Amino acid sequence: YIPYTRVDYAVLQHPADNYYYLNYNLDGSRGYPGCIYSEKYNRKDFEDPVTVIYGHNMKNGTMFADLHNYEDAEYFEENPYVYIYTPEGLLVYRIFAAYEYTNEHLLYGHDYFAPAEFKEYIDGVLNYRNMNCNRAEDVELTTADHILVLSTCMANKPDNRYLVQGVLLNED
Repeated sequence: YIPYTRVDYAVLQHPADNYYYLNYNLDGSRGYPGCIYSEKYNRKDFEDPVTVIYGHNMKNGTMFADLHNYEDAEYFEENPYVYIYTPEGLLVYRIFAAYEYTNEHLLYGHDYFAPAEFKEYIDGVLNYRNMNCNRAEDVELTTADHILVLSTCMANKPDNRYLVQGVLLNED
């Protein structure tokens, strides 16, 4: 759930097919909008160093379309939180970065449990620059943190993704 957006969905994960919810709806029907989902590369408890959640950028404004609001610096500053409700409790993330990125798979081939590789990833995010990049300069990250990445497609740019990233604030 992200306040002041239409982002308020269950996060699903298929037990065998990482891309199932890209093309299948909650009722099992094939087609758009699909579902908000994570892949088997991530645990369902959000305990991984980096958890990626995917959703379509729907023209009608549903699913992850509102992530593009974070392209606006003022909106970015005024709407800094993502809430994940789990059976164990509420996870609160502080959004620290939002930007256009390549379609590189952030989880495949990366071991964020290795401190050096996770540090390299954090440094890359903190040093990333492009025209549509917004960052919270007051947020410090360490390899002990848990990062949430919300990923959606970009209209007319099939080789790029828009990422909104947050750091977990509460550990209990």
